[in-house]
Amino acid sequence: TTTSIPGLLLFTRGNGNRVGERLYMRMSGAVYVALLGEDADADVLIENWEADSHGKAALDDKDFFEAIFELADIWCEGVEADEYVEFLNRTLWDTLQVLDALPADKEAPPA
Repeated sequence: TTTSIPGLLLFTRGNGNRVGERLYMRMSGAVYVALLGEDADADVLIENWEADSHGKAALDDKDFFEAIFELADIWCEGVEADEYVEFLNRTLWDTLQVLDALPADKEAPPA
Protein backbone atom coordinates (compact mmCIF):
# COMPACT_ATOMS: atom_id res chain seq x y z
CA THR A 1 0.00 0.00 0.00
CA THR A 2 1.11 3.54 -0.66
CA THR A 3 -0.23 5.29 2.43
CA SER A 4 3.10 6.82 3.43
CA ILE A 5 2.79 10.34 2.04
CA PRO A 6 -0.91 10.75 2.93
CA GLY A 7 -0.09 9.41 6.38
CA LEU A 8 2.72 11.88 6.82
CA LEU A 9 0.46 14.67 5.57
CA LEU A 10 -1.68 14.10 8.67
CA PHE A 11 0.92 16.24 10.41
CA THR A 12 -0.34 19.21 8.37
CA ARG A 13 -4.05 18.71 9.10
CA GLY A 14 -5.59 21.79 10.67
CA ASN A 15 -2.78 23.99 9.40
CA GLY A 16 -4.00 24.60 5.86
CA ASN A 17 -1.76 21.76 4.64
CA ARG A 18 1.26 23.80 5.65
CA VAL A 19 4.08 22.88 8.00
CA GLY A 20 5.39 25.80 10.02
CA GLU A 21 8.74 25.87 11.77
CA ARG A 22 7.47 24.74 15.17
CA LEU A 23 5.65 21.68 13.78
CA TYR A 24 8.61 20.93 11.49
CA MET A 25 11.04 20.98 14.43
CA ARG A 26 8.84 18.71 16.57
CA MET A 27 8.24 16.29 13.71
CA SER A 28 11.85 16.32 12.48
CA GLY A 29 13.17 15.77 15.98
CA ALA A 30 10.89 12.73 16.32
CA VAL A 31 11.98 11.39 12.91
CA TYR A 32 15.60 11.80 13.99
CA VAL A 33 14.99 9.81 17.18
CA ALA A 34 13.04 7.17 15.24
CA LEU A 35 15.85 6.71 12.72
CA LEU A 36 18.95 7.15 14.87
CA GLY A 37 17.76 6.42 18.40
CA GLU A 38 19.11 9.67 19.79
CA ASP A 39 18.01 13.28 20.13
CA ALA A 40 18.75 15.57 17.22
CA ASP A 41 21.18 18.44 17.54
CA ALA A 42 19.17 21.68 17.41
CA ASP A 43 21.63 23.12 14.88
CA VAL A 44 20.97 20.17 12.54
CA LEU A 45 17.22 20.70 12.78
CA ILE A 46 17.60 24.43 12.10
CA GLU A 47 19.87 23.75 9.12
CA ASN A 48 17.35 21.25 7.72
CA TRP A 49 14.47 23.69 8.27
CA GLU A 50 16.31 26.44 6.41
CA ALA A 51 17.08 24.11 3.49
CA ASP A 52 13.57 22.64 3.29
CA SER A 53 11.63 25.88 3.81
CA HIS A 54 13.64 27.87 1.25
CA GLY A 55 13.28 30.93 3.48
CA LYS A 56 9.48 30.72 3.61
CA ALA A 57 7.44 30.81 6.83
CA ALA A 58 6.00 27.34 6.17
CA LEU A 59 6.36 24.35 3.88
CA ASP A 60 3.49 23.91 1.46
CA ASP A 61 2.45 20.48 0.10
CA LYS A 62 5.16 20.56 -2.56
CA ASP A 63 7.95 21.52 -0.14
CA PHE A 64 6.77 18.89 2.36
CA PHE A 65 6.66 16.17 -0.29
CA GLU A 66 10.17 17.12 -1.49
CA ALA A 67 11.53 16.97 2.07
CA ILE A 68 9.95 13.55 2.67
CA PHE A 69 11.13 12.25 -0.70
CA GLU A 70 14.66 13.45 0.05
CA LEU A 71 14.56 11.66 3.42
CA ALA A 72 13.60 8.39 1.72
CA ASP A 73 16.14 8.95 -1.05
CA ILE A 74 18.94 9.36 1.48
CA TRP A 75 17.97 6.39 3.67
CA CYS A 76 17.02 3.82 1.00
CA GLU A 77 19.71 1.83 -0.74
CA GLY A 78 17.76 1.39 -3.97
CA VAL A 79 15.40 3.58 -5.96
CA GLU A 80 12.38 1.29 -6.19
CA ALA A 81 9.03 2.77 -5.16
CA ASP A 82 8.23 -0.24 -2.96
CA GLU A 83 11.42 0.31 -0.95
CA TYR A 84 10.58 4.00 -0.46
CA VAL A 85 7.00 3.15 0.59
CA GLU A 86 8.19 0.51 3.06
CA PHE A 87 10.76 2.91 4.52
CA LEU A 88 8.24 5.75 4.82
CA ASN A 89 5.57 3.51 6.37
CA ARG A 90 8.06 2.18 8.92
CA THR A 91 9.40 5.67 9.63
CA LEU A 92 5.90 7.08 10.02
CA TRP A 93 5.01 4.34 12.52
CA ASP A 94 8.25 4.79 14.48
CA THR A 95 7.89 8.58 14.44
CA LEU A 96 4.33 8.37 15.76
CA GLN A 97 5.58 6.17 18.60
CA VAL A 98 8.25 8.76 19.48
CA LEU A 99 5.73 11.62 19.32
CA ASP A 100 3.29 9.68 21.48
CA ALA A 101 5.97 9.33 24.16
CA LEU A 102 6.78 13.07 24.16
CA PRO A 103 5.05 15.43 26.58
CA ALA A 104 2.00 17.08 25.02
CA ASP A 105 2.62 20.48 23.46
CA LYS A 106 0.39 22.74 25.55
CA GLU A 107 0.93 25.82 23.39
CA ALA A 108 -1.33 26.98 20.58
CA PRO A 109 -1.73 24.55 17.65
CA PRO A 110 1.45 24.37 15.55
CA ALA A 111 1.73 26.70 12.62
